[in-house]
Amino acid sequence: MKNLNRNHNQASSDQIKAYKLGQLQQQVESYEQERIQLWNQFEEIEFEKDAIQKDLEETYSIALQEREKSKGLLQRLMSAVESRDSMRGRLGNMTAQRNRVLRQVEELESQKQEIFQQLKTTTDKLGEAYQQIGVVQEEYEQDMTELAQAYREVAPEQCEQLPPKLRELLEQINDNYGL
Repeated sequence: MKNLNRNHNQASSDQIKAYKLGQLQQQVESYEQERIQLWNQFEEIEFEKDAIQKDLEETYSIALQEREKSKGLLQRLMSAVESRDSMRGRLGNMTAQRNRVLRQVEELESQKQEIFQQLKTTTDKLGEAYQQIGVVQEEYEQDMTELAQAYREVAPEQCEQLPPKLRELLEQINDNYGL
């Protein structure tokens, strides 16, 4: 007659707990990697924002300088009209130069608008990154608390059977996140 006892292949409770602890450790490592990745994204966005802001300040300074130049050119043009001395030749040159300056000012204004838009986009990305970091941090904190609680529920004899590094890591998590 066949032995109908089919429970001989089932894992022991120690094996199940060790397996669950292993899964939790993998989850912790995964969350830590995700947190590091989000933090790197955050730093990249911060760097991009700073670079765009610097470019914006430089462009704005150039635009102000060009504006002052164009005001000077306009003033010279007005003086030339009033004096009428060899006005026709100089007036044509000054008008062309004024038009070039005005086009440059318009281009700089357009660039300034683009930089402002880029800055807004970067700021929005930064806000999203902060939100993602907050969510991941909350999940991480919750997982660490659950892991600390699960570790406290493990019998001391079972804890002694864990590898020293894992036990040390779990004790540290328990110290940091235990209630």
